Amino acid sequence: MSLPNFLIIGAQKSGTSWLARILGDHPEIFMANSEIYFFNNKDNFHKGMEWYESYFASVNNETLIGEKTPGYLSHPDACLRIYHNLPDVKLIVVLRNPIKRAVSAINHHKRKGRISPLLNSNTLLLGILSGDEKYNSEELKYQFISRGQYYSQIKRYYDYFSSKSILVLSYEEDIVKHPTESLQKVCEFLGADPRFKFNKIERKVNSYNIKTGELLLNYYIPFLKPINHYVGKIFPDFYSDDLEESTICELQEFYSEDNEKLFDLLGRTINSLNTSR
Repeated sequence: MSLPNFLIIGAQKSGTSWLARILGDHPEIFMANSEIYFFNNKDNFHKGMEWYESYFASVNNETLIGEKTPGYLSHPDACLRIYHNLPDVKLIVVLRNPIKRAVSAINHHKRKGRISPLLNSNTLLLGILSGDEKYNSEELKYQFISRGQYYSQIKRYYDYFSSKSILVLSYEEDIVKHPTESLQKVCEFLGADPRFKFNKIERKVNSYNIKTGELLLNYYIPFLKPINHYVGKIFPDFYSDDLEESTICELQEFYSEDNEKLFDLLGRTINSLNTSR
């Protein structure tokens, strides 16, 4: 039996599924085929390391064993649990512009039928920023805004792990613009052959095209979910939920200080975290 020697810990909605899927093609790398939610889920963690290890039972000749659960980065207890059980593990972090990450997370939970597709993202995010109790419950459940405050999340890991054991990538600058070079960087970081030619790196993972009608049916009539996809096609896409410029400006101001602290911690600036579009 084996345990992972590297983890992709986040951030949520930042291309970690793509990275895990592609890395799994490397002959030296084994990737667990699902998010395990071990270190960030109390019930799973109490099942013990033997339960966790069972997810890696099919490791064959691979020397690099990985798992991807993006909730590890933001969960307050995950870092210490990882440190105590996998002290020599290498950690990969992918950061996305926090405003775009928040919008992507909102859309994700709308697709899952957890929040109403008619809840305007501008209203939701500004309500959270203002401390409106009506929207604070959504933030407590899904952390739309706080998951984009990366400084404290990464600082926690820097306090326990060597900086040489942590690789921080940018979704926009590394994954999107330079995927081949970024995969080589990851391989070098892990100790895998960086000359390996990954195939189909342009393929999309977790790509969705769900019409408004299906979203509405999933939320208001969830017990009909198996047929909502077909019924939803009857309705036109009538709902636009783009962020307004004023919302973007408020969010930029909110994240600016946290980003600067993060850049000081990393010793470099990630320009994509500060952009508005």
